[in-house]
Amino acid sequence: MCDRVLLRGKAFKTQYFGPSHAASLLLQFEELSRFVKDILHRIPKLEKVRDCLKKLRQKNMSPTGTSVSHGLDSLVPLVPDRERADLLVHEYFETCETTYRVLHAPTFFRDYENFWNSPGDSTVPFVVQLLLVCAAVNVVVPGGPPGFIGRGSLSRQRAITWINVCEDWLDMQSHKHVTLAIFQIRVLVVMAKRMNCAKIKREWTVAGHLLRLAMAAGLHREPSAM
Repeated sequence: MCDRVLLRGKAFKTQYFGPSHAASLLLQFEELSRFVKDILHRIPKLEKVRDCLKKLRQKNMSPTGTSVSHGLDSLVPLVPDRERADLLVHEYFETCETTYRVLHAPTFFRDYENFWNSPGDSTVPFVVQLLLVCAAVNVVVPGGPPGFIGRGSLSRQRAITWINVCEDWLDMQSHKHVTLAIFQIRVLVVMAKRMNCAKIKREWTVAGHLLRLAMAAGLHREPSAM
């Protein structure tokens, strides 16, 4: 018999509640949800009160962090020139993507061509993905800037800069309204850090955080068992 679990939301905007979560009580009283919806339908003012409380809660929420928002204007200049980017993207798909299937190649290359045709019309998540793809293989593709900073090469330092900027952007994204692109970016961050030996003492905790985020969205569940 399948565990009685609650999975709410659609597509990648899902939230998973295990059997021990209080929300799973709704499964024990299946008529309760329909009863509440019926009451809201019968008394429209209750929906208005709910919406007002939600807006008030959002208004009173304290800002998280003091980072400046990263938009296209600040991200696009970080992308390497077309010739270098072509080499990095090709190397990533010939190596990393053959083992870790993170990106849908046709979709990525379509957006990649659109980016070079009109950078200002690209989406921020795609540019973040592109920077992380470049960061993952920048140290292994010849042709980068020569020289070193301390014990690290300039190529590695540039990759670390890309990773840090992408992480800053990722930290400002909602954990509630998650898209496929956000999950892809989180995986790319882990891969890019591993390839550049960045903050290696935090690898285990970062990977564990990613795993728990996926489980919180219910991605570990077999759909036929839901």
